[in-house]
Amino acid sequence: MTPERLAFFRKEYDEYTQGHCWDRQSNFCVQRFDELLTYAEEMHVELEHLRDVKDATQDLVSAMNVSKNAGGLFSKLAIKRHIAYARYVLRHKWYVFKARDITGVSLWRALTHDLSKFTLAEWMPYARCFYDRCGNSQYEQTAEFDHAWNLHQKRNMHHWQAWVLIRDGLAEGGPLEMPEKYVREMVADWIGASMACTGKNVAKTWYLENKDNMQLHPMTRVLVEYILEVSNES
Repeated sequence: MTPERLAFFRKEYDEYTQGHCWDRQSNFCVQRFDELLTYAEEMHVELEHLRDVKDATQDLVSAMNVSKNAGGLFSKLAIKRHIAYARYVLRHKWYVFKARDITGVSLWRALTHDLSKFTLAEWMPYARCFYDRCGNSQYEQTAEFDHAWNLHQKRNMHHWQAWVLIRDGLAEGGPLEMPEKYVREMVADWIGASMACTGKNVAKTWYLENKDNMQLHPMTRVLVEYILEVSNES
């Protein structure tokens, strides 16, 4: 369904429901139908995202094929670096998926988690930051990586940084309350990162060490600490 068709469908639906009286059972059906419309809109955004990932993957494959035919140029891609980074990203996504039992993150959000990392705009800076040409771990922060990290935050709403309001003309802002689905995905992200990097779930310890540096809405923080089982004494 195209965005235009979806918008038209919602407009017709809203006008129809506003002009009629409904009994209790009909209201229940309308509520369920409204939830389905919202879900359809979210699905359309995610599908557009998947198409972008597919296009970027095809571009990467084309570039690699050209490099193979160029004789020696292929080695300049530092393929070991990208293999190492691919292993990490897939390992991270696997642990995020497994964290569903702990965090309650939905199946859809677990499956689509961090797909933007497969786009060239994020993949190349991330790979160069975290791995050298031989595939060894490193951390080499650059302006290129900072731009990619900022882009990733804005594309993926499970990052709390995406919910910090920056007001026009002011350096200060404030945290907005995050929807529950993104809070659960954020905690799953922390668990997935700790498992992929250390082999252990140290997300709770990491949170306690870094919570004062996070700009979280009070209700968001309550849910985060409930999921992580942070006691009042911690």
